[in-house]
Amino acid sequence: GGHIITMSTSHNSIPVYIRIRPTSNFASSNLSKTSSTSLTLSLPTHNSSHNKKSAFSFQFSKVLPIEIGQSEVYEECCASLVESAMKGYNGTIFAYGQTGAGKTYTISGPDSSYAHRGMIPRAIEHVFRQIHSQTEKSFTVRISYLEIYNEHLFDLLNLETQKDNAQQDMQILESERGVFVRNLKEEIVENEEEAMSLFFEGEANRSICEHKLNTQSSRSHCVFTIHLECRSRVESEGKVIFSKINLVDMAGSERVSKTGSSGQVLQEAKYINKSLTFLEQVVIALSSPSRDHIPYRQSKLTSILRDAMGGNCVTAMVANIWGEAAHLEETSSTLKFASRMMRVKNQAVMNVHLNPEALVRQYEKEIKDLKQELAMHDQLKGINQVSYDPYTEEQKIQVREQCMRFVDGDIDELEIKNIRQIRETFSQFKTIILNMRSDMQSGGYAAQTNGSAALPQDQTQTAAGTAGAKKGVGEQQEKDGFSVGNAQPNTKFSGKQKVKKQQANGDAKPQEASNAENSNERMPRDDAYEKFKVEEGKETFGILKQNMDQYKEKKQAYKDIGKAINESKKQIDQIKDQLDKKQLTKSYQSAQDGDIVDQEEHMLINSLSDAKNEYRANYDQRKLIKNELEYVRNLIDKARARLLDEFDSWYTQKFGPEPSQDDLSAQNEDEDDEVLDDGEKFERLEQDRMEDPMSLAYHNARKKAGTVRRTTRRR
Repeated sequence: GGHIITMSTSHNSIPVYIRIRPTSNFASSNLSKTSSTSLTLSLPTHNSSHNKKSAFSFQFSKVLPIEIGQSEVYEECCASLVESAMKGYNGTIFAYGQTGAGKTYTISGPDSSYAHRGMIPRAIEHVFRQIHSQTEKSFTVRISYLEIYNEHLFDLLNLETQKDNAQQDMQILESERGVFVRNLKEEIVENEEEAMSLFFEGEANRSICEHKLNTQSSRSHCVFTIHLECRSRVESEGKVIFSKINLVDMAGSERVSKTGSSGQVLQEAKYINKSLTFLEQVVIALSSPSRDHIPYRQSKLTSILRDAMGGNCVTAMVANIWGEAAHLEETSSTLKFASRMMRVKNQAVMNVHLNPEALVRQYEKEIKDLKQELAMHDQLKGINQVSYDPYTEEQKIQVREQCMRFVDGDIDELEIKNIRQIRETFSQFKTIILNMRSDMQSGGYAAQTNGSAALPQDQTQTAAGTAGAKKGVGEQQEKDGFSVGNAQPNTKFSGKQKVKKQQANGDAKPQEASNAENSNERMPRDDAYEKFKVEEGKETFGILKQNMDQYKEKKQAYKDIGKAINESKKQIDQIKDQLDKKQLTKSYQSAQDGDIVDQEEHMLINSLSDAKNEYRANYDQRKLIKNELEYVRNLIDKARARLLDEFDSWYTQKFGPEPSQDDLSAQNEDEDDEVLDDGEKFERLEQDRMEDPMSLAYHNARKKAGTVRRTTRRR
């Protein structure tokens, strides 16, 4: 897994370049270049009664000279786009215009002349020239070549896609890196020659045919893509910069009355004109600030160009026109479309992929720098010994003791050092209040010191809260007729001394048996654990139980929000299906009509937007709950480990160290082999109490680590 970061640029309009096909019959009286960026077009008026505008003035990024060569066209329109792609910005350039106006000549060039080669071979040369000059970087180059023919997708580098089932497998999808085509082959190339070979292979597989206006007319839209990945050879931060360059050769719009097409060629012309009409509707929608819905999904071409128009891409357009009097109407349509394209704005971003390890190193460095800055600030202010690290268990205990002293009135005020300490102080006060509330609900209990009377009820809670800290373990008043006193440090436990056996055999008096029970008998660990949870360990066990209850609540909330997300996704799919069916049944509309949306479709679009908003909100909420679950899970693990640690310390202080192996052997020599000793009983008790049996290995490993830490501290 990885992380995508982007570096945004400002919104920029798409530059449009006008290229005029050279001809000996140029209509200079109708078409004139008034400056390097403007054109004037005059259409002949066949009927004076029609009040139609016949003269138009257009403004573009640049109107290229008619005599301009292929090399100058590339440098003017495409070179900067390739250089941006080498830095991590996606780039797209496409040629648009009527059939025969020179689109394929501009993008691909003739296959018979190296000097007149088009943008694709020149871009390949440019890319590898840049790679060779940047020796400190490592590049991976992939090539793909896609054809859109009669609204079907074909991989020009894989002839298997000509089959029907292969066509169905190729779908246009979106990811965090943008639009891509599933199952489109991306060939890795090592040098310019291999890339050129793939280009020529794809050119040989393109769909072309002959009609009156063009002997080599493209019958499909083709997208040649150079995919780039860049890594540093000198830095080890794991950063990958990726980008792609799309060079798009569109099929030309055709007037069937002029081309004389029929049969299959006529069918192809219908698909071409329809897709170009949808393209124009997308451009009209993008140039209108009030439009919320952009109809990208109406055709394969507009879906492929989604990033290039209004998205994350540096885009340029070459509008090819044929400046003869017979083609003035087509020229007018092309110039109007190009003028609308000038109003479309893109926001290109640099695409950087960081792996998790690199992110961790980056964040660790930032945290270290911030801590140093805080320490310097504290030093200048005269503040010393302030830690900004998370509190350890020992520090939390110290804060709790300070809070208890403040509650008892031993200190008048708490010293405030930083925000982290304030939060921990509030957390400890909350714990104290919850414990007091729990004691009040259970009626409290009376604590006694050895040989003293019971404390008054109003002092019970304070005594209970501080008994473990001030008076030690073993001074608790007996409960339910059972009491355990303090064992002397040098008291030795004998596994053979059985008080109950002696009483049964009449070897000891009742009073002596009682004294022996108080001083020598070791309580089984499972019984001692139950006693510890409701007495000395009550506070820690309360924290553990509170966290487990909270975990169950959040787990249920996580399941509920998951169901809501599934319902939202189902609703989105249903609305999308209805919207697709509605758009498929709409009648074919001319470019002048624009994108007409009826009331039913408008309601579906609004419903889809609402459903998507609800889905995003639920998805964000689910991520938040998941983070909370992980956090509470960690709290449970810490509370459980703390409870067991405190119990071990209490048990050792109460009954002395664990019996040696020799003592255990002597104790069990007369007993059945299947009888578990106290340690084994406690191990089984822990295993039985585990909430999730799958976490057994985790808890066993955690306990071993805790045992090592406790042994180290005891030394």
